[in-house]
Amino acid sequence: MKKYKTRIFLGSLFLIIIFNRESIFCALFSYKIDKKRASHKMRDENIIMIINENNRYPTTFLSEIINTSQKCTSEKLNFTFAKCNTDPNLLINYGKTNCIGYATFATSICNYLLERQNMKRQWVATPYIAEIYFCDVNIHPFFNSSFFKDHDIVVIENLITHQKFAFDPSLNDYFGIYKIRLR
Repeated sequence: MKKYKTRIFLGSLFLIIIFNRESIFCALFSYKIDKKRASHKMRDENIIMIINENNRYPTTFLSEIINTSQKCTSEKLNFTFAKCNTDPNLLINYGKTNCIGYATFATSICNYLLERQNMKRQWVATPYIAEIYFCDVNIHPFFNSSFFKDHDIVVIENLITHQKFAFDPSLNDYFGIYKIRLR
């Protein structure tokens, strides 16, 4: 009977963590923006066709634009630790990239959709280099790998109110976490 209760407890705990992983992640982790990366305009017709297929019903909801961006990024890219191309217009040919490529690809998709929806005067997506904090402690000094030197994210900012939304496309690809918390 005791083993049965333990299994039920552990199973319930596992389900709570899985279904609340984004809230738990945002409570424990935060990102500090360091500096901007260059943005690229989406020009590749194959990628534009894929974006339009994933966004058939144009929307002015920012959350839908972010979701489409993350979905296209996750479907078309695979993560690698190696140095690689980060131009979003070329990534479709390579398929593999690092967090820089993920962020520039997702940013280009967001900005394409914002422009298509006539929201470009109000919102802009920008790739940023950021540092990750766990419980208010910068985790980067604890790792020797150049991979943990910094990390790239996407920030979408309202140009009028300066409200910001942030997401980490590589984190979304692996863990299904759609938003992150900025410091």
